[in-house]
Formats: sequence, structure tokens, C-alpha cells
Amino acid sequence: MSLPARIAGVLMEPGKAFADIAARPTGWWLPMVLVIVTSLVFVNLYSQRVGWERMMRHELETSSRTQQMSAEQREAALTQMVKFTGIVSYVGPLVGTPLSFLAMAGVLMLMMNSVMGGQSSYKQSLSVVSYSMLPSVISGILAIVVMFIKSPDEFDIRNPLAFNAGALVGSEAPKWLTALATSFDLFTFWMIGLMAIGFAATSRKMTVGKALTGIVTLWALVIVCKVGWTAMFS
Repeated sequence: MSLPARIAGVLMEPGKAFADIAARPTGWWLPMVLVIVTSLVFVNLYSQRVGWERMMRHELETSSRTQQMSAEQREAALTQMVKFTGIVSYVGPLVGTPLSFLAMAGVLMLMMNSVMGGQSSYKQSLSVVSYSMLPSVISGILAIVVMFIKSPDEFDIRNPLAFNAGALVGSEAPKWLTALATSFDLFTFWMIGLMAIGFAATSRKMTVGKALTGIVTLWALVIVCKVGWTAMFS
């Protein structure tokens, strides 16, 4: 399969596409580039349409850790946060995305081979992870559309699409609860499912069910850490 056919196949016929990817684990860089480009476009448009100051000001006003600060201290903190976030928002996609793909490939390969009885190589694992992230490109494009449909004051960068349980949580709910609810996301489940199909294709001993068990276990650990971090520092 050609690279464009693989990309279309992952989204429409994942079983067939991942069989080809497992046999020839090449072209993993293209989905990664698509994810990075989509993220950079989103960040650039967000900074113009909504602005980091608007988001940071809302964070300061709703954080229990800043309630004791004076107005001057909040403004000073706001200035620093806006400057820092503006830089990190571009560094994250350019540096964080490749590093996260590489790390996820290594961790999932170890999980599949040592715990779930698989036999995938690192290159196969990286290809599966990279192609499985393609739904995030779709969610990024949809988020951009929603950004321009909603008013800047109503757009929430932490949950731009109402495709997760976070849509059912009120704005006054604790932040750890919002972090937990937004983790149960349709696009996340889509990517997890694609990974399970992909890893099942890398080894005869691996079934979709076994691969899914390993992936969901790691995902649950990440969620626990995210919710715990939010509870401690929000």
C-alpha cells in the first residue's frame, strides 16, 4: 500500500492497513508530521482568535492556589504565564510530539512483548503508534472549526469538542473531576482501538483482545497520574 492508501486505510479499513504496516513498518514519519502540522496550525489560530491571556486569566481566577494573591501579583503572574505558554505552545508540538511517539512505542513494545506475549519490533511498534494517532488530526481540524464557530469567550482549549464525558460536567466542578471526565473521549477510544488492531497484526500470538487489555491498562495508569496531579496542583 502507498502512504496515502495506508492513511485512508487506517481510518476506514484498519485491519487491512495494519496488516500491511506490520509487514512493512515504514512511513511512520508521515502521520507524525500530520499531527505536528495540525497542532501548530491550531496553536497559531488559537493565539490569534482567542489569545493566551484570555485563557491564563481564567485559569488564575478559578485556581484555589491564587486566591490569596493580590491584584498586582496576579497581573505579574499572568504576564509570565502568557509569555511562557506562548513559547511552550509551539515547542510542544515540534519537540513533545516526536518524543511522545518514540516513548509510547518503547513502552507499548515492552508491554506487548514481556507481558502480553507479543513479538513486535520497535519499528513495528513505532509505526503502529504513529498511524494510530491519525484520529487526532481529525479532532484537531474539528477543533479549529469549532473555534471559529464559537465566540472566543466560550471556546475551551482544554475541551474544545463535546465528544467526551467532560461535556456532562459543570463548570463549577472540581478540576480533577473535569480531568477524569474528559479522559473518556471518543477520539481517545478510537486511537486505542486502532493500536489494539495494529499490535495484533504484528504477532500471531497477539489477539486484538490481549493487545487492548495491555493498552487500556497503561492508559488507566496515565489517567490516574493525570487526575492525581490535577487534584494536587489545581
